[in-house]
Amino acid sequence: MKQSGGQDIGVANDTMTQTVRFGNYYAYDDGTPEVGFGFLRQNERVASQFAYRFPMRVPDSLVGIRIWFNHTTANMANAFFNLMVWTAQGSAMPSPDPIYIGANMLPIYDDTIGYVTYWLDSAISLNSGSFFVGFQQQNNFFLNLGFDQNNHAENQMLHRLDGDKWDTIFYYGSVMMRPVFGTRESIPTSILERKDVANVFEHIQVFPNPSDGIIFVESPEIVVNICEIYDLNGRRLLQKTIRDTQFSITLPEKQGFYILVLHTEKGLVSKKVVRR
Repeated sequence: MKQSGGQDIGVANDTMTQTVRFGNYYAYDDGTPEVGFGFLRQNERVASQFAYRFPMRVPDSLVGIRIWFNHTTANMANAFFNLMVWTAQGSAMPSPDPIYIGANMLPIYDDTIGYVTYWLDSAISLNSGSFFVGFQQQNNFFLNLGFDQNNHAENQMLHRLDGDKWDTIFYYGSVMMRPVFGTRESIPTSILERKDVANVFEHIQVFPNPSDGIIFVESPEIVVNICEIYDLNGRRLLQKTIRDTQFSITLPEKQGFYILVLHTEKGLVSKKVVRR
């Protein structure tokens, strides 16, 4: 496991010095994907889950999960998944019930390839020992996470395709998924103060939808900082700084479906919009 952000080594006369920069995450991968990782949920199966084991040396606070999504030409507008965190049952398997579920997430792509951080609603205090992060697919999409074939997370990757038994994944390599740690002071205040975000998000109105070109957004209970428009292939077509609770956005000229992503003080909100 790597937790270092890099190191510098220098030699002067008979003295060698070494500077090690530590990051705020755990990682098995080296930050470069050789291939993609994922699986397809079979329609008759009740669940498709992935769990990634990490050892905790000392107690710490989990505040987010970073994921590398390979860019794809597939339509990922409905590739919803749930982020999940488990404690360990013994030391080998996830506990029967997750201690955190982040529902209805979508893969996010940027202009530059890299990790996307999904912040948790609030910090999760973990004791020393093993814990697991992972996801549950909601439908039959290949999520296409980055997979590092040069560093092997041996016996740390598990999947459950039948809703019951966890099986170890024996592919040589490591999924590019990293738990992020910190203190309460390192988490945005808006996340710590989050009460019932689901209800707040429900009050965000986007209209008219379908639209002839201009949509209006009203977010009476929460400030929208950034607005983005994605096509169904996951390409970002627009990014605009807002910092307001009411605003309008002009959709791309081409008719069809788009994904509106709102960066709010309490997390991401995604909505499907139609240009007619």
